[in-house]
Amino acid sequence: MPDGGDRRRAGECAWLVDELGFDAAIDYKAGDLRAELRRHTPDGVDVYFDNVGGETLDEVLLRLARGARVVICGAISQYNAQEPPRGPANYLQLLVERASMTGFLVFDYAARYPEAIAELAGGGCGPASCARARTSSGAASSGSPGCSSCCSAERTPAS
Repeated sequence: MPDGGDRRRAGECAWLVDELGFDAAIDYKAGDLRAELRRHTPDGVDVYFDNVGGETLDEVLLRLARGARVVICGAISQYNAQEPPRGPANYLQLLVERASMTGFLVFDYAARYPEAIAELAGGGCGPASCARARTSSGAASSGSPGCSSCCSAERTPAS
């Protein structure tokens, strides 16, 4: 019988797909990750935002599409390891698929914390509020509530 964590993660996956429009969301703790990746990514993974690392990252690297982008923001599976953290075993897939891997630290965006707090509190304009106002074609609908220029402005980290 699923526990509370299983139900919570299933709900999060449904939210990512149903509300935010992701193609798929996989709970890496729920079963056979390799099979789920094959099922949901028949043409490979185009973008992967990783905060787990370890075996999960290794499995995703095997499914990269040509020109894929991998963003590393953490490696929670490695934080309490007794041995030194291991690197990705399948990193050569980055070469084979002409993919890139980039680090992401929230601290690089410190100047934008007030904007993020307003967005998370539901009162600001940002990618999440604009995502809710997008049409099925993916274009921003005109007159998105509270939207100024975030749908078209290029966002960069603070210097």
